[in-house]
Amino acid sequence: MTNEEIVEALKKFKLPIYKDIVYEEQITDYNYFFYTESKIRKSNCKFYQDISLVWVSENYSNDNYLEIDIINTIEKLGLVLNGDGVYSHFQKPNTNQYVDTLELTFTRVIKK
Repeated sequence: MTNEEIVEALKKFKLPIYKDIVYEEQITDYNYFFYTESKIRKSNCKFYQDISLVWVSENYSNDNYLEIDIINTIEKLGLVLNGDGVYSHFQKPNTNQYVDTLELTFTRVIKK
Protein backbone atom coordinates (compact mmCIF):
# COMPACT_ATOMS: atom_id res chain seq x y z
CA MET A 1 0.00 0.00 0.00
CA THR A 2 1.19 3.44 -0.91
CA ASN A 3 0.95 6.76 0.88
CA GLU A 4 -1.64 7.76 -1.72
CA GLU A 5 -3.80 4.78 -0.69
CA ILE A 6 -3.52 5.78 2.96
CA VAL A 7 -4.54 9.36 2.16
CA GLU A 8 -7.43 8.17 0.00
CA ALA A 9 -8.71 5.91 2.79
CA LEU A 10 -8.50 8.73 5.36
CA LYS A 11 -10.55 11.07 3.16
CA LYS A 12 -13.71 9.35 4.40
CA PHE A 13 -13.26 11.21 7.71
CA LYS A 14 -13.52 14.57 5.89
CA LEU A 15 -10.50 16.06 7.67
CA PRO A 16 -7.41 17.66 6.15
CA ILE A 17 -4.44 15.30 5.79
CA TYR A 18 -0.83 16.47 5.97
CA LYS A 19 2.48 14.68 5.52
CA ASP A 20 5.50 15.22 7.79
CA ILE A 21 4.99 18.86 8.86
CA VAL A 22 1.95 21.02 9.53
CA TYR A 23 2.60 24.74 9.36
CA GLU A 24 0.51 27.08 11.48
CA GLU A 25 -0.65 29.02 8.41
CA GLN A 26 -2.08 25.79 6.93
CA ILE A 27 -4.41 25.22 9.86
CA THR A 28 -7.96 26.53 9.60
CA ASP A 29 -9.09 24.52 12.63
CA TYR A 30 -7.55 21.94 14.90
CA ASN A 31 -9.16 18.85 13.39
CA TYR A 32 -6.86 17.06 10.98
CA PHE A 33 -4.53 14.11 10.38
CA PHE A 34 -0.84 14.13 9.71
CA TYR A 35 1.49 11.24 9.12
CA THR A 36 5.20 10.51 8.94
CA GLU A 37 7.23 7.57 7.74
CA SER A 38 10.11 5.82 9.49
CA LYS A 39 13.21 4.58 7.74
CA ILE A 40 12.88 1.22 6.03
CA ARG A 41 14.23 -1.74 8.00
CA LYS A 42 14.84 -5.37 7.08
CA SER A 43 13.85 -8.35 9.19
CA ASN A 44 13.53 -12.00 8.20
CA CYS A 45 14.21 -11.20 4.52
CA LYS A 46 11.35 -8.66 4.39
CA PHE A 47 11.41 -4.89 4.40
CA TYR A 48 9.18 -2.94 6.80
CA GLN A 49 8.27 0.66 7.43
CA ASP A 50 6.33 2.29 10.26
CA ILE A 51 3.75 4.96 9.56
CA SER A 52 2.94 7.28 12.44
CA LEU A 53 -0.57 8.68 12.06
CA VAL A 54 -1.60 11.54 14.34
CA TRP A 55 -5.21 12.58 14.72
CA VAL A 56 -5.47 16.14 16.01
CA SER A 57 -8.88 16.77 17.48
CA GLU A 58 -10.41 19.86 18.96
CA ASN A 59 -14.01 18.68 18.71
CA TYR A 60 -13.94 14.89 19.07
CA SER A 61 -12.63 14.44 22.60
CA ASN A 62 -12.54 10.77 23.67
CA ASP A 63 -14.48 9.43 20.72
CA ASN A 64 -13.42 5.79 21.01
CA TYR A 65 -15.67 4.68 18.17
CA LEU A 66 -13.99 7.06 15.76
CA GLU A 67 -10.60 5.82 16.95
CA ILE A 68 -11.67 2.24 16.20
CA ASP A 69 -12.95 3.32 12.78
CA ILE A 70 -9.60 4.97 11.99
CA ILE A 71 -7.71 1.82 13.01
CA ASN A 72 -10.01 -0.45 10.99
CA THR A 73 -9.76 1.82 7.95
CA ILE A 74 -5.96 1.71 7.93
CA GLU A 75 -5.74 -2.01 8.74
CA LYS A 76 -8.00 -2.79 5.75
CA LEU A 77 -5.12 -1.50 3.60
CA GLY A 78 -2.83 -4.19 4.97
CA LEU A 79 -1.02 -2.18 7.63
CA VAL A 80 -0.89 -3.54 11.17
CA LEU A 81 -1.39 -1.46 14.32
CA ASN A 82 1.87 -1.53 16.24
CA GLY A 83 1.20 -1.19 19.98
CA ASP A 84 -1.20 1.14 21.73
CA GLY A 85 -2.21 4.63 20.72
CA VAL A 86 -0.50 7.49 22.52
CA TYR A 87 -2.80 10.23 23.77
CA SER A 88 -1.52 13.73 24.32
CA HIS A 89 -2.58 17.35 24.02
CA PHE A 90 -1.13 20.76 23.30
CA GLN A 91 -2.14 24.31 23.97
CA LYS A 92 -3.49 26.38 21.09
CA PRO A 93 -1.31 29.40 20.43
CA ASN A 94 -2.28 32.56 22.30
CA THR A 95 -5.18 30.87 24.14
CA ASN A 96 -5.85 28.81 27.25
CA GLN A 97 -7.54 26.09 25.14
CA TYR A 98 -6.11 22.64 24.57
CA VAL A 99 -6.31 20.26 21.63
CA ASP A 100 -6.24 16.46 21.93
CA THR A 101 -3.99 14.23 19.86
CA LEU A 102 -3.88 10.51 19.29
CA GLU A 103 -0.81 8.94 17.70
CA LEU A 104 -1.22 5.51 16.13
CA THR A 105 1.73 3.63 14.67
CA PHE A 106 1.16 1.14 11.88
CA THR A 107 3.66 -1.17 10.18
CA ARG A 108 3.61 -1.99 6.50
CA VAL A 109 5.56 -4.49 4.45
CA ILE A 110 7.48 -2.90 1.59
CA LYS A 111 7.12 -4.95 -1.57
CA LYS A 112 9.49 -4.60 -4.50
